[in-house]
Amino acid sequence: MEPTRRGAPPRGRGPRDFEDRGDGQGRGSPGRAGRSDGGAHGRARRHRSRRDPGPRPRCFLRLPDRVSRQVERLRRRLRPRRVAGVHRAPGPAGDGARGGGALGRRGKSRKSRRRATSDDRRPGASLVSRSRGRTPRPNLAGASRGVRVLIGSPAYPPSLGGLERIAEQIAEGLAASGDEVVVVTGTPAPAAWQDQVRVSRCPSRRAEAELVEWSDVVLHFNVSLRHLSPVLRARRPWVVSHQGRYGGPGVRARILGLVKRHALRWGAASVAASRWIAESLPVETEVIPNAYRDDLFRVLPGVERDEDLLFVGRLVSDKGVDLLVSALARSDAAGERLRLTVVGEGPERGRLAAQASSLGLSERVAIVGPRSGEDLVRTMNQHRVLVVPSRWPEPFGIVALEGLACGCRVVVSDGGGLPEAIGDCGRTFRTGDVADLARVLGEEMSGQADPTAPQLVGRHLADRRGAAIVARYRAVLSRVARDRR
Repeated sequence: MEPTRRGAPPRGRGPRDFEDRGDGQGRGSPGRAGRSDGGAHGRARRHRSRRDPGPRPRCFLRLPDRVSRQVERLRRRLRPRRVAGVHRAPGPAGDGARGGGALGRRGKSRKSRRRATSDDRRPGASLVSRSRGRTPRPNLAGASRGVRVLIGSPAYPPSLGGLERIAEQIAEGLAASGDEVVVVTGTPAPAAWQDQVRVSRCPSRRAEAELVEWSDVVLHFNVSLRHLSPVLRARRPWVVSHQGRYGGPGVRARILGLVKRHALRWGAASVAASRWIAESLPVETEVIPNAYRDDLFRVLPGVERDEDLLFVGRLVSDKGVDLLVSALARSDAAGERLRLTVVGEGPERGRLAAQASSLGLSERVAIVGPRSGEDLVRTMNQHRVLVVPSRWPEPFGIVALEGLACGCRVVVSDGGGLPEAIGDCGRTFRTGDVADLARVLGEEMSGQADPTAPQLVGRHLADRRGAAIVARYRAVLSRVARDRR
């Protein structure tokens, strides 16, 4: 037998030898007095070693405490929990189980007990639900009630934006069709604000999990990894309405986009606002365009259309309003003195005003601030051409549909989903090309462009009205909920 080596293990020994028990001995060494670990002293020492493994060797890195806490929190979440109102199915008579149930252990061999334990750990093994006096939920195939839909949207009115408008429109349309709808959002609202449907604003994780349990199907506007975990735990069908592409500039944005696209494999259905979005997704996706408010945006009789160019949107660099101001200066060089009205607010307002002043266009560029409702409808009816000069590829562009509905001719950049939004009812220019934009605007204002037939515009808008889009969403949600049954 080799002599016992005392002291800390030298460098270069294997990782099993680094499990020092605090007494200078490595694993498998006989002990101080040459005793083996088989006696009472050895068992006590092994017991102490499990509780206090001793100092860590320098070759191992110590993880930060917050990482250990996160791992422990994840383990607690993944730990199987007992579900109220659920019990194990009874086993066959005479199987030796306690009380005749499948959970009994008396009278079984050790091997059968191990097999039963492994079966019990399998998710959903032999589970039947007790009614406990409650009426079971009806089958959707022949039920008169609608589907219970939980809608998750990162933004919602009173916040303004395209995502907010489509989420509100779908929620109110589903509720009007007879479905039970609850919206979960992180957008706060003032106390005087009134919603047409039930809205849970900034709920806790527990409250959101209870709403997921209540629902038949969950509809998320864009993928949210934070709100996906309660859906997967509750095993509810998950439908995603994609309002943009995932990813962007920077390593973090690209990695996050990859994770979100990978998460779609857990989805029951996928819907995109445009083909441009659907082409970027790894799953089969149905294209359902966003709807405009046909009850609000319309041609007003008796309103004179005596203004030239109109822009409606947030004043940020991605929207390309500075390109429109530069194109207006080029039209002056061609002998056309066009006027531009800018409706919106944003951080670029001061810079745009300074640009117009430096180009001598202060009197013909009016930045009027935000407008909404009937005021915005009247403004659109007063202008001939609505321009959407976005640098950023817009996922869809509801404002283009609103301009068509108000009788404007529409000019948009050729990136993203904007060409799909206008179809054959408008003109496009090369994104970021000021000269091409000035050329298209000159043709539109001089009457050289072919006029769009009102019948063509009417057919294009008919498929994008609120009722038609809500009906398509409802068909997807009902099919998914019925398949779950």
